[in-house]
Amino acid sequence: MIDNLNLLFVYAPIMNIQVILDGIFVGAVFALSAYGLALVWGVMNVKNLAQGDFVIMGGFIALGLHEYLGIHPIISIPIVLILMFAYGWAVYKLIIKRVIDNDMFVSLLATFGLSLLMQQVMNLIALNMLQNN
Repeated sequence: MIDNLNLLFVYAPIMNIQVILDGIFVGAVFALSAYGLALVWGVMNVKNLAQGDFVIMGGFIALGLHEYLGIHPIISIPIVLILMFAYGWAVYKLIIKRVIDNDMFVSLLATFGLSLLMQQVMNLIALNMLQNN
């Protein structure tokens, strides 16, 4: 164990800076996620457990546009924005609007189920993309 500490503090001090920066950046991501969850809960009274999946889905759409249409991911941002807005609006009309007035447990269950559905659909798409390559 002393050898590991020696490695960290004596032989590779630049690694300390990298570890500290990684910790700060990961903490910032968690803080932003918590802030987004608290903001949606405070405004709409719905705890959306699928908000991270919406972000990942936007990335999947950008990747799909790059892989199949050759559009650079940065250039595809307006297209992804429009598609995700339409998807979010549909989710609101079909799911969220129906659970806003119910108990909070219902909104947790609904958004958790939506999260699982979105994850599995994206897993299937990723699997098909890997098999086609």
